[in-house]
Amino acid sequence: MFANHGAIRNRHFYGWRVRLKHKFMLIHRLAAGTVEEEKSWNSERRSITLARMKVRKLLHTRYRLNDLEKSVTFYKDILGLEEIRRHKSPRGSELVFLKAAGSEETVELCSFPNSGPVEVQPDLTHLAFEVESLEEFGQHLTAHGLKYSDGPTMKETGGGFAFIDAPEGYEIELIQIGRKPGTGGY
Repeated sequence: MFANHGAIRNRHFYGWRVRLKHKFMLIHRLAAGTVEEEKSWNSERRSITLARMKVRKLLHTRYRLNDLEKSVTFYKDILGLEEIRRHKSPRGSELVFLKAAGSEETVELCSFPNSGPVEVQPDLTHLAFEVESLEEFGQHLTAHGLKYSDGPTMKETGGGFAFIDAPEGYEIELIQIGRKPGTGGY
């Protein structure tokens, strides 16, 4: 009697493990995109509907700063970005949204002194912007008393890239797209 009772208990536990394993496999396959967009599953009298979700588009990238106005001036005067919105968040952050002429995405510059000083680590992150000519942009930087921090590095495609440092230490990559037909890049 005791052995039989244990066998029934083990069978129930094993069945539960198998059903749980199948649920996780379905979730993994949905995330990987290897099953239909929507799948229903009935288990233990409950119906679970799983739908594959995805984001629509990148809206903005945020950089927290110590000196908001100094950075806003740099992004507007040196990079030529347009200030499109400025406001204070509900928690008290000062926010400025800037945009490049040919982009939908914005750069959000944020100052929130209550969270402590910002210390940008080297090579942590960067923004990349397309320029018509790295040589001409270098002349623009020189006219403002600045220079590239790295590069320009030119490629046989006619494209290339260079970096400058924003006031807080964030890197800005400038990219010249290659002009040779069929190269498809920089």
